[in-house]
Amino acid sequence: NIPRGFIFLCPMTDIRMENGTVLQDLDSVSYWSLDPSGIERLSTEDANDLGYPSIELKMTARGYSWDGSIYEGLRKFHQAKGFKPDSQDVARHLDYPLSEVSPDVDPQFAFSKPLAVHTSHILHS
Repeated sequence: NIPRGFIFLCPMTDIRMENGTVLQDLDSVSYWSLDPSGIERLSTEDANDLGYPSIELKMTARGYSWDGSIYEGLRKFHQAKGFKPDSQDVARHLDYPLSEVSPDVDPQFAFSKPLAVHTSHILHS
């Protein structure tokens, strides 16, 4: 018989770190406990030995974009209005927050807005 246990799942708002990255340590995101308050956590190994299903955290990120011709048209439009297309002049003009691409990130994979991140917890028996 499997002893009475409690599963604790961290809310998504607590999974994100200050710099926007997501915690990688599954044990800090979800865990089993024999204690209803969750203060005393079971290790993954102990939970498996007791017969509790393993927990898998699954995350997906979705980004949306237009066809490249739309961006090229916007570049030409902004240039015709007197803005430098590779600058943040348009953002300044519209009072948008300025962004900076990290030198450690390939600009083709950089995003100025956070992606929609969806999480689900899956139990495996």
